[in-house]
Amino acid sequence: LMICSDLHLGSGHASLKNPADAQDPAANDEAAFLECIAGQIRGQGIQVLLIAGNLTGSAGQDSYVPDMLDRFFRSIPETYIFITPGNSDPYIPGSIYASRSWPGNVKIFTGALKAAELKLPAENGKLHPVRIYGGAYTRHFSPPELISENRLPRLDPGYTNILLTHTPPIGKDGCIAPELLDLSGFDLCACSQEVSVTVNDMNRSVEIRAAMGTSVGSVLEMAE
Repeated sequence: LMICSDLHLGSGHASLKNPADAQDPAANDEAAFLECIAGQIRGQGIQVLLIAGNLTGSAGQDSYVPDMLDRFFRSIPETYIFITPGNSDPYIPGSIYASRSWPGNVKIFTGALKAAELKLPAENGKLHPVRIYGGAYTRHFSPPELISENRLPRLDPGYTNILLTHTPPIGKDGCIAPELLDLSGFDLCACSQEVSVTVNDMNRSVEIRAAMGTSVGSVLEMAE
């Protein structure tokens, strides 16, 4: 499993239609960076890529970014890609998410909290069911309330349940509400600020926090 967020692709070259036309070699840095990520994914056999918002610097379709992302997604066809649009690239009419057909390995969440299901091979050779819950910003700078104390999803313990969100659940004073995450029962919360992994084994609870943008191992290993 690999998690990343806030790449803000296109922000530094917003006026360019195609970075290859630019005189400044730095215009190709983003494509090279994505190829580096793709190489890591292929080399490590990453099964799932979670993108926790702000993949691009704007919601607009009119730039070189959509074609660049399409090439990136198609270069890792064996990897499931899940995207939750953030405040900089919300899911709105005319956005790159709403106005383009993406490869079949790409799932983009479009609004209220919903779950996508998949099965991943476990070490015992069997397929393990996983549910990835995600939602999207549908307006700039207006965070969606994906879960609240009075609106918690019913999670099936037979699945590894993952919450993918750009903005983590917020409690009092605008702070992250870890107690709400614990109450919800998710095995992993991937958001733009940090990754929170909770592994429950009878009376044992271990919480692991990792910086965004790093590979954090296998979903199945974290669920065990």
